[in-house]
Amino acid sequence: MEAKNTNFVQETEKAGEMREIKFSYIAQHGDTGYIMDQRFTMEQIEGCNFIAQWRKKFRRWGIIARREFTGLLDKNGKEIYEGDILTSSTQPKEGDEPTLSVVQWSNTPYTAHFNFGSAPACHLAIVIGNIYENPELLEEEK
Repeated sequence: MEAKNTNFVQETEKAGEMREIKFSYIAQHGDTGYIMDQRFTMEQIEGCNFIAQWRKKFRRWGIIARREFTGLLDKNGKEIYEGDILTSSTQPKEGDEPTLSVVQWSNTPYTAHFNFGSAPACHLAIVIGNIYENPELLEEEK
């Protein structure tokens, strides 16, 4: 049986509550090519001259992406960010390979495109990487 493409949209704001604004900065070392993920709250970014401190602490690192926190958590309680690669925590049918999905921004709220064969929820998904640090996960999917 062929898996269906299912768009999953979940409101990140509850009645009167706002999600915490956080960003993940993906940076690459200029000499080694090593990629790291540093996460900051909006308060950290707005305070204490963030850009100058970043440049001083990470002189040889270049920012290659900024990812926003969706306000959602996966099955294991891990924060889900734009560009994360997710897999379903449910077991595929015998002979089927687990299907991967990438969290993408679609104005508001976030939309994750899944191929899980049924309407998924983030509590069934597991973050297994992101498109910057783990592009090989998506290459294996092709």
